[in-house]
Amino acid sequence: EMREALSERNSKLLSDRYPCYERDVAQFCAENPLFRIHDRIWNRLQAHYISKAQHTILHVLHNGPFLPRRHELGGTELHVQNLIRNVEGVLHFTLVPDLEVFYLTAHTPSGDRTFPLPKYFDITTLFSRKYFDVVHLHHSMGFELEVIQKGLESHGNFLISIHDYWSVCDGIFLASRAGEICDGLSCQLECWHGRESLERKRSLYKKILEKARVVVHFSQSTKDILERTMSVNLPLQQIPHGVALEERTPVDVPEEPHTQGVLRVLLIGTFVKHKGADLLRQAIAEVSFIEGIRIEWHFVGVAHDMPEVVRNHGVYHADTLQKTFREISPHTAILLPQCQETYSITLDELIWAGIPVIVSSYGALSERVRGWSVGYVVESTIEAIREQLTYVVEHWSEHKQIFYKARETYILTSKEEAQCYHKLYQELYPQTLIAPNALSDFLTPSLSTELFTRFEARTLSTMPEIVEVDPVLESLALT
Repeated sequence: EMREALSERNSKLLSDRYPCYERDVAQFCAENPLFRIHDRIWNRLQAHYISKAQHTILHVLHNGPFLPRRHELGGTELHVQNLIRNVEGVLHFTLVPDLEVFYLTAHTPSGDRTFPLPKYFDITTLFSRKYFDVVHLHHSMGFELEVIQKGLESHGNFLISIHDYWSVCDGIFLASRAGEICDGLSCQLECWHGRESLERKRSLYKKILEKARVVVHFSQSTKDILERTMSVNLPLQQIPHGVALEERTPVDVPEEPHTQGVLRVLLIGTFVKHKGADLLRQAIAEVSFIEGIRIEWHFVGVAHDMPEVVRNHGVYHADTLQKTFREISPHTAILLPQCQETYSITLDELIWAGIPVIVSSYGALSERVRGWSVGYVVESTIEAIREQLTYVVEHWSEHKQIFYKARETYILTSKEEAQCYHKLYQELYPQTLIAPNALSDFLTPSLSTELFTRFEARTLSTMPEIVEVDPVLESLALT
C-alpha cells in the first residue's frame, strides 16, 4: 500500500512538472530507434554463445517457458525452466505456439531472445541436425500433430517427456467431460471429440513414440497407462520430478489433537475442480468436528472461492514454503485430485517437510504414498475423508510415526533432476558436433526479412549491464 501511494504521488509530480513525459516515452518505445543497435548486439552475443556451446537442444512445448503465451505457467513450463537453468554445457532453445505466431527463443546467459515466426512458416525446417543436436518434445498442444511428427522424424534424434495424457486422450486429465476417471480404454463416443478423432490422434502419437530415442515418464502409473493404450514396446525411462528446495528443515511433530482440542488440516496447491476442489469444499462444510475435536482448515496456494472458514495463507513460494508449513504445524495434509496425475510435485514438497498426507486413489500420488508409507490412500467420498481424519485422532501414536518416516524419505531436488537429464542428453548427443555458423546464419537473416522483426529479452533492464561486462561487445565499437 505504501509503495502504491508513493508511486501515485510521484507519477502526479512527474506529470505536473513534465506534462509531455509519458507521451514522449510512449512514442520513443513505439518507434524503438535503438532497435538496430540492440539487434546487432544480440546477433554478436548469440553467435558467441552458439560458438561456445558444446551442444544445442530444442525444447518443444505448448506454453512459456518463462512468459505465459496461452495461459498461466504450469508444471511442464516450470520443468523446462529447470532444465534451461541447470543443465549446463548446452545452449537451450524453445519453440512455443501462439494464436498468430510460433515463438522460437534462444535462452542465453545474457537473457532470452525471441523470434516470432508467422503461422505460415514451415517449422519442420527447424527440426534439423544442422541446428540442434537433440529435440525434446514436452507437449504438442497448439501444434498440428502431423507437422510435429514430420519434423521429429526428419530430425531423428529426439526424446519425449509425458507430462500429462495429451498423447492418449483429447483431454490432458484422462477424464470425461463429466469428470469420470478413465483408464485409457473405456472411452465412449460422447467423450470429448469422439472415437474417430481419438484413434487418429493415438495412431499419430504411436508413430512418434516408437521412433523416439527415449520416452521419459515420471511415475509407474503413467508407464502402465501408456503401455495399455499404445500396445507397443516403448523406450521408456522413469525420471521423477525434483523439488525446487535445497535445505531440508522438516516441521516439528505437533501435539496430540486431544491435547490441543484442534486438528489442523493442510490443503495446498491450486483449488480447482480437477484438483478436488468440489469434494474438498463439501468436506470443509460437513466435517467440522471429529470426536469432539475441532477441525481447523488451512490453505496455501491459489484459490478464487475458498470457503471463509479456511485460513488462507496465500500463494506459496519455494523459499518460504517450509517456514509457512512450520508456522501452520499441520497434523496432516490432504491432496485429492480427481484425475490421473502423472506426478505431483506438491506431494514431494509435503513429504520433504515431513508432513503425512491423505491422497486420492488415482494416479501417481497413491503409488508414492503407498510405496513410501508416508500417509493414506482414500476413496473420493466425504465419508472416507471423515473416517481417515477420525483415524488420525484416535490412533495418534501410529500417525505420529509417519512424521518421522516422511522425514527420512529421499526426495529428489530440481538440481539433481537436471543432472539426470544431463546424463540422458549426453547419451543422445551425436559424435559429430553441429557447425555453429549454420545455426547463427539461420537466426540472423537480414533485418528487412518479414520473419524476424523483433526480439524480446526476459530482463530488458539488464541491457546496460550486458554492454559493460560482456567482453564480446567490446568489438562492437569497431564494427
